[in-house]
Amino acid sequence: MELEVDLLLRFSKELHSLNETEVQALAVTQLPLQGLPRFHHTAADFTALKLNESLAQLYVYTQSFKVYVAWLKTAQDRVGMPSKSTGGASAQLHTLSDRLSASLQQINEELPQSPPPPPSFPLVSTTFDGLNVSAQVAQQLQTFCYWSKQVLRTLERQF
Repeated sequence: MELEVDLLLRFSKELHSLNETEVQALAVTQLPLQGLPRFHHTAADFTALKLNESLAQLYVYTQSFKVYVAWLKTAQDRVGMPSKSTGGASAQLHTLSDRLSASLQQINEELPQSPPPPPSFPLVSTTFDGLNVSAQVAQQLQTFCYWSKQVLRTLERQF
């Protein structure tokens, strides 16, 4: 699964064509994306990981990102932005989701319920808005990838 996460990380870095300085400047004008997963885990959390719970959490987070990336692709298409990397990220999220689903079934765990989609997505009516939400989704997706790799490596060492 680490390969899928690495590929997803690469695509997430290509969701927009901005450098770090430009991304930081956008942070002031962010549109609200409340439904994206947030990661607040300490080193102690990683030592207490349980296989079934961790895979289930990865699955739920992956499902949440699938919803956001699908919405982002539609929004980018609407304002005329290139969405090739968004499509690649979507495909990798689908592959990762399938692998997590298969892993959960192997350990006889039921698939967790996917989180409900957020009440509404922000309106993306300009290319600037498209870049803004692309940067936000990309940052959270990269955090998810780093967190996922750490979880998978920790679980690998435990089992």
